[in-house]
Amino acid sequence: MNRLLNRTERRTAEVMSRQMIEAEGRVRARMAKTGNWPPWEISLIPCNAIPSSGWAGEMTTIAENKLYAVLMRTITTKRGCVTHLAIRSYWGNEVPWSAKQRIKNELIGAERHAVEVFPAQSQLIDAANMYHLWVYGEDYVPPFTLNE
Repeated sequence: MNRLLNRTERRTAEVMSRQMIEAEGRVRARMAKTGNWPPWEISLIPCNAIPSSGWAGEMTTIAENKLYAVLMRTITTKRGCVTHLAIRSYWGNEVPWSAKQRIKNELIGAERHAVEVFPAQSQLIDAANMYHLWVYGEDYVPPFTLNE
């Protein structure tokens, strides 16, 4: 027979849940810092699995490694095909630059150029703690680099 929890039981359950989430976050953060990332598991996203009329509904692939989840889609632009990576950490923390670089290298390729866009305020969408990279095709070299 199911019964409702009393106030003390609810508080205990909430504290235990929060402690488990914090402990998991510490484990994930330690893995990210040490570079001991679990392997990527890559899956195709079934058509219409993400109910959206925007870019999220166009995602075709998800890569997960217990630290990060990366949604991916390929779009055609004036500059050729570009792979859009939407990156999110599992513990809700900011994704450091070095992790974004490693994700791009491991999922798309180490010698591919990518950009992260900071949009005009009028185009800002900030509904999730998610980071977006646009990875250019193999032959594309941007008109700017740190080496020139």
